[in-house]
Amino acid sequence: MMRAAAIRSRGAAAWFLLSLLCVALPARPQPLSREQAGAVATAGTAWESLARYQGEFMSATALGFVGDGATDNTAAVGRLFALTGSQRVYFPPGTYMLTSCPSATWTAASAISLVGAGRGTTTIRFPSGCAFSADIFEWNGKSGVTIADLTLDLNNPVTITNSTVYSVIDVRAVSGSATGFAVERIAIINANPGLYLISPYAVGHALNGLVIRHNYLQFATPVAGDQSNNSSAIEMSIGTDGSIPHAVIEGNTVIGTVVQIVGQGGLLLGNDISGQGGAGLYTGETVPPTCDSWLIMSNSVHDAASTDHLVGFEIHCPHTIVANNQAYRNGGAGFFDSADYVLFTGNKAWDNGKAGPSTNLGVFNTSGFWIYPNTPFVGVGITLIGNIAFDDGAGIQLYGIGFCCSLTLPVTVDPSNNFTGVTQAILQQGLPGTVENAVNGGWIYRSKQTAVAGSAVASFAWTRLDTGSYHEWQLTCREIVPASAVKVYVQIGEGTGPTWITRDYAVSEYGVEGGKAITVADTESGLPIDHTTLDATGAAPANFTLQMGDLSTGRQKQLRITSAYRTSTGGPWGSLSGAAVHYGDANPVTALRVIATSGGLNGSCVVEGRP
Repeated sequence: MMRAAAIRSRGAAAWFLLSLLCVALPARPQPLSREQAGAVATAGTAWESLARYQGEFMSATALGFVGDGATDNTAAVGRLFALTGSQRVYFPPGTYMLTSCPSATWTAASAISLVGAGRGTTTIRFPSGCAFSADIFEWNGKSGVTIADLTLDLNNPVTITNSTVYSVIDVRAVSGSATGFAVERIAIINANPGLYLISPYAVGHALNGLVIRHNYLQFATPVAGDQSNNSSAIEMSIGTDGSIPHAVIEGNTVIGTVVQIVGQGGLLLGNDISGQGGAGLYTGETVPPTCDSWLIMSNSVHDAASTDHLVGFEIHCPHTIVANNQAYRNGGAGFFDSADYVLFTGNKAWDNGKAGPSTNLGVFNTSGFWIYPNTPFVGVGITLIGNIAFDDGAGIQLYGIGFCCSLTLPVTVDPSNNFTGVTQAILQQGLPGTVENAVNGGWIYRSKQTAVAGSAVASFAWTRLDTGSYHEWQLTCREIVPASAVKVYVQIGEGTGPTWITRDYAVSEYGVEGGKAITVADTESGLPIDHTTLDATGAAPANFTLQMGDLSTGRQKQLRITSAYRTSTGGPWGSLSGAAVHYGDANPVTALRVIATSGGLNGSCVVEGRP
C-alpha cells in the first residue's frame, strides 16, 4: 500500500455501481432467525447475546452468500460492501468461497460490521495463488465497526517482492475521523509476504478507540529480513496531522510475521509473536506526537525463523514502559531501545543473538538488552529494574546489556537486575562516562556459572572480557570440587580465540613486592588453587577469591588469591594466600577460566569487573 498520498484512488466505484444495478437488494434488512441468533450467542464467541449490539443483524444469506464450500460468493461481497445504513451482518457457519481473485478494493459504503459464528466455523476462502494488486477490504472514516468471529483464508497468495504492499483489512481515518473500530477473535491464515493483515492508518484525522484483540494472524511463508519489505500482521501508521490514540492490541497470536505499532498512549498486552523474520515487535521510528507513551506488557517474541540479526523487541517510542515481557531465541538482541525515557522492568531475555555478531551491529546483537539511541534521541531517562538476562546453555547470548555510542549518561541499572547467567553482564563501548550502577557495591560486570553435583563441567570459562573498559577484576568461587583427585588451576586467555596461557605462572606463598613474586615456589601451567591435588572424595570443597588488577596493558598481570579456605575448617588456607604473576607478553587479557587438569568441576564461580 502506498502511504505517500493521503487518499488512494481505487478505481472501483464503477464496479460497485455495476454490482448494485445487477442485483436487487432487499427493501430492508432481514433479521436473524431464532436459530441464527442462538448460533451467534453460543457458537464459541464472546457475544453473550445480540443485545450487545444496537440495531438488528442482517443475515449474509440475504445478500446471496452461500457457505457450502463451492458456490462463488464474489458478487455477494460486492453487495455487502455497497450496503448503506451501517448494517451488522451475520455469517452463519460455513465456508464461503471466492472463485476469482479481487482486482480492486472492496470499500465499505457505510460502517458495516461482519460477525461470524466463530473462528474456524465461519470461513471466507480466497482462490489459491492470488496475485493481489490492491487492498482487499477497506473502511475509511467509519465508526462503530466490529469484525469478529470468522476466518479469512488467503490460501497462499503470490509473494509480493517489490515495495508496494497491500492490506487485507484496511482501517483508515483519511476521509474523516473514526471512533470504535474493533477486530476481535478472527483468524487470517495462509498469508505470504507483501501484505499487511490488519492495517490501521490515520492522516489528517484521528482513529479513536481501536481494538485488535485475540486474533490469530499467520503467514505461511515467514517474512524475511527487516521492515523494508513491509509485511506484517498488524501495521499501524500515521501520516501528517493524523493520530491513533489509546489503541489496544491484546492477546493476538502472530506466526511467521511481525507487529508494528505507532500512536499515543496505547496498550500492547499479552501478544505472542513467533517464527518471524525481522524485529518481532517494532514501534514506529518517529518522534512525538506520532509515537509516544505506550505500555508494552506481558508479550512474548521468540523462536525467530530467520538467521538475520534483527531483535525481538525494537523500541523507538519515548515515555514507554516495557514490563514483564519475554524475548528468547531471536536472531538478534532480545530488547533494543533507541528512545528516551523508557523504563524496562521485569523483562526476561535468554538465548538471543542466535545469528551471532553482525558486520554493522557487532557483538551488541548478542545481548539480552541493547541501548543505542538514534537521532533525535540521546538516551536520557533510561531505567532498568528487575530484568533478567541469561544463556540457557545455547552459548549464544553473551551479554546481559549493551550500551553504545551517543548515549547520555547516567543510565540507571537497578541492583535488582540479574545479568549473571551470561558471559558478561554489561558491555559498554564508546561512552563518555560510566553507567550508573549499584550492583554488588560497584561491580558492574557480573557473570556467574554453576555446575551441580552429577553435572560436572570441563571448566568455568569467560571469554570476550572487556578489559579495556573495566580495570579491576574479581573471581569468587565456592564449593569447588573436581570430579577426580586432580589439581585445579585458574588460567588467563588472550585474543579472540582465546589463546589460553598454560605456562610461566610463578607462584609465591609469601606475597608480592613491587608487582613481582619474592619467592618462587614453582612454575605452574596455571595459577593453582592448591599446590597439591584437591581430593574429590573426602576433602571439603575449596572456596576462594581471586583479585586481579588491570588486565588490559603491561607485561605483568597480577592475580592475587585472597580469602581462601575449606568449608570444613572455615579458616584461612595458607598456601593460597600468596600471589601469582604471569610474566607474559603485552597482550591484553580477554578471557579467564577455572579448569581441572583432568575430569570436570562442580561448584560455582562469579566474575565481576568495574572501571
